[in-house]
Amino acid sequence: DKMYGTNEEKFPMFRAFLGYMMTFPGKKLLFMGTEYAPFREWDYENELEWFMLKYPRHSAIKQYVKELNHLYISSPELWEIDDSWEGFQWIEADQRELNVISYRRIDMQGNEYIVVINFSPEKRAHYMLRVPEEGYYEEIFTSDEERFGGNGTKNGTLKAKALDNNDELKAMLDIVLPAYGALVFKKKPKVIVKCAKENFSLNIKK
Repeated sequence: DKMYGTNEEKFPMFRAFLGYMMTFPGKKLLFMGTEYAPFREWDYENELEWFMLKYPRHSAIKQYVKELNHLYISSPELWEIDDSWEGFQWIEADQRELNVISYRRIDMQGNEYIVVINFSPEKRAHYMLRVPEEGYYEEIFTSDEERFGGNGTKNGTLKAKALDNNDELKAMLDIVLPAYGALVFKKKPKVIVKCAKENFSLNIKK
């Protein structure tokens, strides 16, 4: 209930906030009951209002937190280097006019996730997201899934186009960024095709 806006705004904003918390460096903590987005503040004299799970929006938040937890514990990118710049890099930290931030999370093997969070109520149909290199990037998590109470906006697998620059981020993804959305992308590995005379690699969209 402390979230800003109408009921229609509170839930997607809440999902975006939790998506940010779980993908940003630092240890995680949810206060009891937060996993189903209660309206009442916690009351130490009474038990949690579990009956709220009978309401679709609250049960959808519980499912969202469950899957967000599974994403976190199964992804060394999000926790293996949690206290060093070697595990984190800003992509966009200053787009205050858009209310959008994006960053990289990297594990010890160099695997990484690209995270973008939209804290605004505006859906952006052609948001240009910078990424490290050309290739295909798969959206592996989105807070806008219908089962989470979202609108079902999905990007699937997209091809990053090269940029003409000398920056560490050498390519660009053209994505659909849902209002109050938290998205996670991962670069698909190259598929090695062996031939009789030579070996060469191809980026194959599955």
